[in-house]
Amino acid sequence: MPPFSHAELEMSDIPAKAAPLSIVQVHSQDYGGGAEAVARLHHQELMLQGYPCRLIVARKLGQDPGVEQIDYVRGPPGLRRLIRWIERRTGGQYWYAPSFAALLARLPKQAQLVHLHSLHGIESYADIRPLIALSRRIPVVLTLHDLWLLTGHCAYPLECPRWRSGCGQCPDLERYPALPRDGTRANWRRKLRILAKVQGHLIVPSQWVAEQVAQSPILRHLPVTVVPNPVDTRLFCPSDRIP
Repeated sequence: MPPFSHAELEMSDIPAKAAPLSIVQVHSQDYGGGAEAVARLHHQELMLQGYPCRLIVARKLGQDPGVEQIDYVRGPPGLRRLIRWIERRTGGQYWYAPSFAALLARLPKQAQLVHLHSLHGIESYADIRPLIALSRRIPVVLTLHDLWLLTGHCAYPLECPRWRSGCGQCPDLERYPALPRDGTRANWRRKLRILAKVQGHLIVPSQWVAEQVAQSPILRHLPVTVVPNPVDTRLFCPSDRIP
């Protein structure tokens, strides 16, 4: 494993005498884009440091040790189909995820920390409602790989400022993850109502994202730590500009 720069959060800084935390990380999948690489490399580094850890994903694509796929839970017959129909009709987003809820409810008692990554994508694999009960039982960390938790539907609001005041009248429903109808105000208010009851700590990859969180009515009550994404310092390091 190459050396990585984790800025303020270096696992090697933890005293060797300390009993290793049992850590469960949850993400949409193990391979894909940058967010997947961050979650996977973090998991690998934790394993190298001797932490009992698991990475649980909605879609497992690789064969890395310690990575598991979320067990499928059907839920009451027909309910999943009904909720999806209502979401399409109203513009609701990720209202019901029985497999995710069951996973959080059944985490082993020895788990001492739950680290959540992206909670959107992969066919509505997650729902934020179970985070209320989870955060009252186990310390929770959420890493923001984008701004989805701050908005009424999109991960990248770009020039749109409406996430600061409640969304609604969305200028671009096609932005990922897209919506068929404008339910952004209801989605935004749902996040505000639920996440106000969640206890946890936010990890963001840059000071800029931390500044966006500070402007968010949804998340600004939670403590934030800036931890830049891991970088292979053998390939990327300070150097003079090449003329």
